[in-house]
Amino acid sequence: MAPLILSILLFTFFVTPLMGFIMNKTDIVFGDITSSPIHPRDSHEVTDLNWIERWAAVGDSYTAGIGAGSLYGGSSEDKACSRYDQSYPVVLNRLFGPGVKSFSFKACSGAQTNDIKQQIRNLDEDMDLVVLTAGGNDLCLSSIISRCVMLPVSMNKCHESISHARDGITSVLVPHVQDLLMALRPKMKKGGIVILVLYAQFFSVEDEDCAKKQDWTFLGLRTERFKLSTGRRREFNDLVVDVNNALQEMVAGFRQEDHDFYVRTANWDSFVGDYKGRFCEPGSSGEYPDPFQPNLQFFKGFTKRDLEKDIGTKRSFQSEIDPPPLARNATITSNPNEKGHITIASYVLEAIYAARSVRLDLPQPICHLVDNFQCNAPNERKDLDASRRYVDKNILNDSYKKFCKEIHPFGIDWTAEETMDRGTPEEHTYLITTRNGVNSYDKEECLDSFDKIVNSCKTYDHLWKYGGYHEENNHRYQLSITNGGYQRLPRGPIKTTCEAKRHGAWTHYKLKGYGGVSGGRNSLNFFGAIKVCVTTGSLRKKIYTQFVRDWDFYYSYDEGHKEDPVPEGYEWQVNFRAPAGHMKSCFGNNFVQHSVGLVCILSLLLF
Repeated sequence: MAPLILSILLFTFFVTPLMGFIMNKTDIVFGDITSSPIHPRDSHEVTDLNWIERWAAVGDSYTAGIGAGSLYGGSSEDKACSRYDQSYPVVLNRLFGPGVKSFSFKACSGAQTNDIKQQIRNLDEDMDLVVLTAGGNDLCLSSIISRCVMLPVSMNKCHESISHARDGITSVLVPHVQDLLMALRPKMKKGGIVILVLYAQFFSVEDEDCAKKQDWTFLGLRTERFKLSTGRRREFNDLVVDVNNALQEMVAGFRQEDHDFYVRTANWDSFVGDYKGRFCEPGSSGEYPDPFQPNLQFFKGFTKRDLEKDIGTKRSFQSEIDPPPLARNATITSNPNEKGHITIASYVLEAIYAARSVRLDLPQPICHLVDNFQCNAPNERKDLDASRRYVDKNILNDSYKKFCKEIHPFGIDWTAEETMDRGTPEEHTYLITTRNGVNSYDKEECLDSFDKIVNSCKTYDHLWKYGGYHEENNHRYQLSITNGGYQRLPRGPIKTTCEAKRHGAWTHYKLKGYGGVSGGRNSLNFFGAIKVCVTTGSLRKKIYTQFVRDWDFYYSYDEGHKEDPVPEGYEWQVNFRAPAGHMKSCFGNNFVQHSVGLVCILSLLLF
């Protein structure tokens, strides 16, 4: 909710001047104070934008705004660089108003850092503000999407591209972007501000509809190997997160050095996820535009735009202007669309205010955020089969403690994320995002917040948990249940059946259940509890692994399993054999079953 409130507030900031209203009539809350004798200066000086007289936008297509609106101008350079009039720099320039004496729009689609360095060299001096995006083309992020999603040829080539890009984050991306900041030194006015815009994750990983129902390849080339599974989507997302984290860390270090200008990042990634603005959101159609996803923040690859028509709407250059290179069925690969640029502009504006508040030693204007707690409820969104996204509370109570214990934040407005039980039906992700200059971490607050999410939300039978979020002190603690792409059975109570049959020196067991055991840690706990129980004390520390044989745990949705399928109404089944003589002491009294929250009556049946 917080990013939405923030966006609405900041959106109001730059929309109201265009509507003819006076901007200083907007009510703004400054932290926890509205006026204070401690700050004799006017706190609204932070939001006064009249100091921006000379400013520039440099970078790649994220800043040029390829495809967003209509072509920006009539010059051959504007057309060649695909600069558009609804890009976030142009939105901001309209906001800044008549006080701007010089706006240099130098960003160019396809630009790598060497090209961006030349853009910087071409700037005038004494810049009050510079905004930029950089680095994505050095790592070939767009071509990775094309190679792995739009025009897949070889999965090996795809994985090689992603691996190469990940290796280049520290060796190529970070030093190159740092060089750009150094190149800005002679161009910036003392006390000037530079805002580095980060990237956003393209894909939702909530379900497998993208793989099962949507074809993302050009001309319908999809095969089973190239389906856009949650695993592949997560691989792309992880790369973007790694890029953002590296850039944030670099900027935090840069600020510690002695420079005459102040650098800050604008990270719009979390908002895109909260706003359901990524590709493959549950309920989306995969088309563009998508009537089922009004808040999508990106163009889809191979989006067709009639750019000749765009040109025709420009009075300054009509039919005599040649079509630009991207005219007629232009390809725009995963760049922000018009709504995405509005979001970026909002976050850049917030970053400008935050940087300005540091320079002026004044409170930062923020939305006054109180404690906000929200449980995910299966019946709130009919377009999602949320009843299938749940995890046993015992698993969550173990994992959130591990997550909070291992967090090591860095920089300002840091992010921490970890996925637990990856690739199993119990897969779930913890995420902490911070804002408004937060650079600290409170372990107890983390534990309390996730304890509240896991144990305070009412659920079907107090066992299954669906996640949620808690916002407090400029921290957002979020638990998302992803299920690793598995389609679990609809929610229901624990149900277990235990069957056993002795064959000579061994007893064969078949346990079927719903809940309690998982394919992740709890399955291993179950296995360990059985081994300990069926092994005499003198052997436990040596060779007890041989006393549980033919262990075979599987789910009802595991395709191609060699054994009989899980009976209807059950979620999992495990087959194994153990030495005879332990049936009553280990299983008949539910000693082992209790270790994973199960209770069942052992039956002597043939199977």
